[in-house]
Amino acid sequence: MFAQLRKACLAVAVGVTAALAVAPLAQAAEPSSEAASQAQDCAYHVQTHQTVCVPKGADLEAAWKEKTGRGVVDAAANPSARYAMGPQAAADYKMAIIYDDTNFGGSSLSFYNWNYCTAGGEIYFNYPSSWYGRVSSAQGKSYCRVRVWELTNMGGASVGYSTQIAWVGSALNDKTKSISVTY
Repeated sequence: MFAQLRKACLAVAVGVTAALAVAPLAQAAEPSSEAASQAQDCAYHVQTHQTVCVPKGADLEAAWKEKTGRGVVDAAANPSARYAMGPQAAADYKMAIIYDDTNFGGSSLSFYNWNYCTAGGEIYFNYPSSWYGRVSSAQGKSYCRVRVWELTNMGGASVGYSTQIAWVGSALNDKTKSISVTY
């Protein structure tokens, strides 16, 4: 009798333990497809690696200022701001924007920098890894022309050196990992 009772208690204990072990896994599942499909506008500072994201259409620059205490300038749109540069300046320059979709649609990632594009210089940025294999279009800001690259560190095939790349083309669509900007 005790042996049967002990087996029954052991079976219940194993069942409860298994149920408890499975419960946390269910909570750690991927976000719902609705949450995963929500478009966002994000900003990434190439020197500090700070990132801010907001729902598509929300005020990204206000969110950036709230988080960092610094404004955002497009030097082409605000020429008088062109000479305040560096970490001591009150604003960061918007250098480029990459987009999930063609024609500058879908989620976006803006690259901010302490400086704007100047003659004779070229700089590149690797995308944050969450943006690898996503980009379909790109724009230059603050007098920058952009080029997107297949691999990190300006490697592999590329397209651009334009202020507007409405589509990166079938060879690079959703395959790029870095961007370079020049005046």
